[in-house]
Order: sequence, then structure tokens, then C-alpha cells
Amino acid sequence: MSVDLRKLFRFAQAISGRIDSSGAIGVFVIDRSHDERTVNTLGQVADGRIEVRIR
Repeated sequence: MSVDLRKLFRFAQAISGRIDSSGAIGVFVIDRSHDERTVNTLGQVADGRIEVRIR
């Protein structure tokens, strides 16, 4: 499935804002098969990042 990265970023930013304003904790998951630009762009809406690598 393909989606415009700018639209996805705005959506994630809106959801993140709602989560933050309600005092809740949100978890966003992104598959590492995406390019580095996409991962870094979407990572901007998060307060932190945890990377899990399976060997």
C-alpha cells in the first residue's frame, strides 16, 4: 500500500497530539523495510525510539 508521506506525517502528528493532551501513552510501530527517510520523518512525532533487531 502506498501513501503520501506528508499526509501520513500530519495524521500521525494529529494522533500524537491527542494522545499527549489526554495524558495517555501511545506506541507507534513501523516496519524497518521502509526507507530511512520515511522512518526518520515519522520518528519526529515521537518522544523516543526503541529499535528491536531480530537476528
